[in-house]
Parts: sequence; C-alpha cells; structure tokens
Amino acid sequence: MKQRAWNAAVAAVRNLREEASYQESETAAVQAVQPMIREYEHQQACQRIVGRVYIFGATREEAEAAKEAVREALAELPIGAAPKQLETAEETALAPYKAAVATRKEEARLESEKQARRRAAEFTANLKLDHIARYLEKEYDFDGGYWEMHREADRLRPLIREALIDELLENPDMTGDEIRESIEDQIDDRL
Repeated sequence: MKQRAWNAAVAAVRNLREEASYQESETAAVQAVQPMIREYEHQQACQRIVGRVYIFGATREEAEAAKEAVREALAELPIGAAPKQLETAEETALAPYKAAVATRKEEARLESEKQARRRAAEFTANLKLDHIARYLEKEYDFDGGYWEMHREADRLRPLIREALIDELLENPDMTGDEIRESIEDQIDDRL
C-alpha cells in the first residue's frame, strides 16, 4: 500500500505543469494518496473489529470461525463504509455463532436441571425405601421368618427404587403418604 501511495503521489506530481508551485505539488500528491489513506483506515477499522470479536462460552474453534466470518463479512463491504455498516456486518456474521453457544448453554442448563431433579428424586426414594421392610413385616408372613423377609426386602428394594424414582420425576410433589402407598402397591404387585 505504501508503494502504491508513493507511485500515485509521484504520478500526480509528474502530471502537473512544469511551473507548478510547491503548494500545488503538495496538494496534488496529498489528493493522489487519499484513496490509499481511506483504504488503510478501512483496513484498520476492520482489523480492530475482528480483534475485539469475543463470544463468551465459545470454544476456541467457534471463536476462530466467528472471527473468520466477521473478517469475510467486512471484506465484502466497500472501502469507506460507515461505522454502522461495519457494526451491522459484524453482528450479522456473529449471530449464528452466538446462537450456537446460547443453544449449547441452554441444553447444558436443562441437562443440569434434569440431573438435579433426578438426584432429588433418588434422595427422596432412598429415604423412603425402609418402608418396604416395615410393610412386609406388617402385611406378609414368611416361612423363613425375619431373615426371609429381609432377603425379600433386599430383592424388592432396587426394583421399587427405580419405579419410585420414575414416579417422583413425574410428580415431584408426592407426599410421604403417597410415596408409602406407591411402595405398598408395588410390593403387592410383585408378590
């Protein structure tokens, strides 16, 4: 660009009449390099915009792709484009990357909430599983007595636990009585 500016200034001065004053020569040279100055300023503005591109939560690959998309969008604009045009091109180029990051964050948030609900349901279910042994002892008779009843409770516990967790996930507001009733129904269905 420097060489082009130099060549343009030299050509402009050469095209002047021989008796042109120093001031006329200077004016001709300055006018001849104006397109290069505008081009340089445009390039600098574009580089500043690309340099400040940052998307919180983007991966390195996404960030690099976003910068490249902005660089390409700005390259399509004419030299001397207004700052608002540059900003609009930047925003348009970044939109899909920002949307992808926002979607990933939302998916992660939803998954985190799902896992938290699952942990809460597991915790509640684990607290209530002792009701299996109490219900078996109260409602059923086992030939092998106490030990057979505990073996049966141990056999039923994982089955009832998973079913109870599923129920609690569907209805997290189940009361203690509803949970005990669900446990009892599952025991009755399995025995």
